[in-house]
Amino acid sequence: MSHVYPEIVGASRGLLGIRGWIVEVGSARRGDAYCDFSRLALRVPRGGGEAERLVRAHELMHLRISPQGAVPQGLLDSSTGRARECAEEYRVNRALRLLGARTEALQDGSEREGGVLLAEAGDWAETVCFYLAVRGTGGETTYMRKVRRARAP
Repeated sequence: MSHVYPEIVGASRGLLGIRGWIVEVGSARRGDAYCDFSRLALRVPRGGGEAERLVRAHELMHLRISPQGAVPQGLLDSSTGRARECAEEYRVNRALRLLGARTEALQDGSEREGGVLLAEAGDWAETVCFYLAVRGTGGETTYMRKVRRARAP
């Protein structure tokens, strides 16, 4: 595994704190990796494959550009936490693409089942949120195809 140094990425944002970051071993499966500002914890996969490297880059990009800490009162009242989370996933993936990363490698197959389950449940708010989270990962076409098929009479 390539070593991961969140302290280097976060130093310009003053995220060193009194202690260093905890780096936990995770997988490239959607939802397993994370960047937790409150615990100063980063969970990323160890492998050297394209998907593993890209997931590490994705989580480090969160560390570099994602908002952390308090926001002004009332600023986010018109959106849900889940909507902001999915928008942030899109923003991080977009930043990676702008830097030349092949974000299509983030597709992991969960898009297929997710599209079916959400459409069958009629959870349209989450359907839109999840679409935003997978947009640009190579999984959005499969996801929307499954949403449409699940909705079809």
